[in-house]
Amino acid sequence: MVMDDRLDELRADLEGIVERIEELTLEVLQDAVARGEATRPELDRRLVRIRRALERAIAILSSP
Repeated sequence: MVMDDRLDELRADLEGIVERIEELTLEVLQDAVARGEATRPELDRRLVRIRRALERAIAILSSP
C-alpha cells in the first residue's frame, strides 16, 4: 500500500512536469511566430519528444 502511494505521488509529479513542458512549448511556438519563423523550432521538437516520453512513463505508472 505504501509503495502504491509513492508511485501515485511520482505519477502526479510527472503530470505536473508535463503541464510545465506544455506551457513552455506554447511559449517557444509563440516566440517563433513573433520572430516570423516559418518552421518549427528545434526546441519545440525536443520538448514534444520529452513530453511524449513522460506520458509513456505516466501510463506505465498508471497501469495495474
